[in-house]
Amino acid sequence: MTEKSRDTRRVAARLLREGWVRRRGKGDHVNFSKPERPALITIDMSKKELDKNAYRRISKLAGWE
Repeated sequence: MTEKSRDTRRVAARLLREGWVRRRGKGDHVNFSKPERPALITIDMSKKELDKNAYRRISKLAGWE
């Protein structure tokens, strides 16, 4: 996926495809972790689209940049 889609469902689906494991979160927040990376990514699923700063942070933690 070369385009930068900030849709929360697409970002979550991409994380799952790349081996991130969905963990429980609190309320509308969902946590993703990966055993070989010490990072924890949290996405607020109640929003339709992530703001650009949140997307930038997630893409750096996931290694997309």
